[in-house]
Amino acid sequence: ASHGLRMQIKLLDWSSYIERCRAHDFDLGAMSFQMEWDNDLTGIFHSKSIDGGQNFISWKHDGVDYILEQARVTLDDQQRNALLKDLHAILHAEQPYTFAFSPLESSLVSRQFHGAVPTIKWYQERDIWQE
Repeated sequence: ASHGLRMQIKLLDWSSYIERCRAHDFDLGAMSFQMEWDNDLTGIFHSKSIDGGQNFISWKHDGVDYILEQARVTLDDQQRNALLKDLHAILHAEQPYTFAFSPLESSLVSRQFHGAVPTIKWYQERDIWQE
């Protein structure tokens, strides 16, 4: 007996693929999101992005909608980070997407640059300086 999923994989050009995604005409798809810690994820996860946005899976969560709206207008870093932490906790618990992998990155920085400390999102460019 076999276990798992039976699939018929169809390769599409990007314009056809994204058209089907926007029409919510798929059972399973693959995407590549750049989801850094402090990105505005409204286009992917807010319910208002179901039609015309990138919320292709039609996911709706009132708490996430509220958090995304508040994070967009919150200027205080600590308050916004607390909101984003709550957002990512919900995404982890609800798993609207299955995140399959996160590639490892290697990078080198010349010694002439100071303040280049690796962070969760590569380097904080604003903190790098040169003599």
